[in-house]
Amino acid sequence: MRDQNGLTMSGATVSWSSSAASVASVNGAGLVTAVANGTATIQATAGNASGQASVTVAQSPKTLSKASGDQQSGVTGQALSAPLVVQANDSLGHPVPGVNVTFAVATGGGSVNPTSAPTNSSGQAQTLWTLGSGTGQQSVSATAGSLSGSPATFTANATTATAPMIASVTPDTLVEGQTATITGTNFSATAANDSVT
Repeated sequence: MRDQNGLTMSGATVSWSSSAASVASVNGAGLVTAVANGTATIQATAGNASGQASVTVAQSPKTLSKASGDQQSGVTGQALSAPLVVQANDSLGHPVPGVNVTFAVATGGGSVNPTSAPTNSSGQAQTLWTLGSGTGQQSVSATAGSLSGSPATFTANATTATAPMIASVTPDTLVEGQTATITGTNFSATAANDSVT
């Protein structure tokens, strides 16, 4: 700090403030910390003297990685049970919202929906994958510009559906409202699409 003649002053108390602490905060020593995207004015005051500087915070995405949904198994032509989810982070590992991610089927046919999505406040974007008609490994790529880890590649194993086989029904003569036991293979008593009338 200098006086009106440009000479260094000692012992002066300086107070610091930010016009937008939600964007950039400042401590008692004048150290500014970025908080969120936006612009803030940092002001220093000592007695009747004051000065200010404008600060712009712009979070920059650095990496794209798979968060969940990789290496699933499913039936050809059917949607997988879990979505494909990617994570965009900055260089310090913090999530970055608003990063546009493009999803595309790489091998095996099928489709994704949506084909592109912005990352949310947690830095994540997702899509649903319907497998193609071929069996074996299929893949989908998730791309976000030149981020490290882009494209992120998801894989899934596609198998064909197997028809249910009924071995026996007990009792063999049924009465309406009566409970019966069905034994066999390729069906489940708890699956929503395996019903008997």
